[in-house]
Amino acid sequence: MDSMSSAFLRALSPVSIAQADASSQSAGQSRALAMREGALAAATSFEDVIGVVPVDYRTILRPILAEIFHLAEKRIAAKASLTRLQKHKIDGSIPPYLKVKIPTIQYSKEFVKASAEGGHAATHAALITEVTGYEGKLLDNAISGKKDELAFLETALSHEKIFTDLLPIITERWNDIRARFRIPNLVVQASGELAVDNYVESPTKALEYRYLLESVIPIVSGLVTIQEMKNKTLQIKIEKKASIVKEADIEMADVAKAGPSMQSMIDKAIASRLKSLNKEMGKNNQGRKVKAAELKTPPKYIPKPASKQPRRKASGPSSQKKKAVLTGKKKANAGKQQGKGKGKGRK
Repeated sequence: MDSMSSAFLRALSPVSIAQADASSQSAGQSRALAMREGALAAATSFEDVIGVVPVDYRTILRPILAEIFHLAEKRIAAKASLTRLQKHKIDGSIPPYLKVKIPTIQYSKEFVKASAEGGHAATHAALITEVTGYEGKLLDNAISGKKDELAFLETALSHEKIFTDLLPIITERWNDIRARFRIPNLVVQASGELAVDNYVESPTKALEYRYLLESVIPIVSGLVTIQEMKNKTLQIKIEKKASIVKEADIEMADVAKAGPSMQSMIDKAIASRLKSLNKEMGKNNQGRKVKAAELKTPPKYIPKPASKQPRRKASGPSSQKKKAVLTGKKKANAGKQQGKGKGKGRK
């Protein structure tokens, strides 16, 4: 077989095709990295970031990246809590959940009266001092605890820690893929037939493995950025709501200063309505005054005035008998009258 045919067959070998594909991908690696960074910059959710991970590695990396995503949220909460505690320390105040109730000690009235200037007042002042000092220590311990928590979360989300933890997991997955995705290296024998010389790892899969290792830190940074932007949006909404409430309080204070109170205006309106209703009731000769309670909750049913006509007696068995007797008499009289005529009467 001539050299041209051998070259053609080698070009058709899967190894040669994969190597050519890998070389072209290496040439365009910078463009792929730029596309990856663009996809991460446009990501607005956890699923968007997971879409950047190669398909062969998503199943094993999803729960780990989800934990990192939640750790970023917890770090933001811990930092906000520490900031609030430090502000209380500066202002000399105590958070409500750290306040301690001053114990109440019952004394006899004789002792309180006798020690108005001495023991009783001094004991109560000492209790207040002890409680205040204890609350201050609680605040200091809370600040120290939040600092420790924040330091722990910072270490857990550091690039070195994350890369060190993910490297053996990704490498183990890569070893499994490399063993399953092997490409035969074909050679041309002297007889002109193709034969498999050996099996090599897929250059495309190898490039994908390297791509993932280079993308670990950008992927984690994308997850952290999403949580920070979400928290920033929430803070803007809270501040805007607080400013609206403050402006509303100022406007309500201005309204409350001028003119009569709302309750007095309501009372005047009710009194005016009662007066007009009582006049109408007087014109209708009902002679009953309307009370304020009736005006607020009007009765569902107002009885009609009694009529002057006498009530009819209910029809019972005796009344039915009387009615039957009267009906019979009327029929008998009608029969007699029919029997009498002008001619018969003359006879």
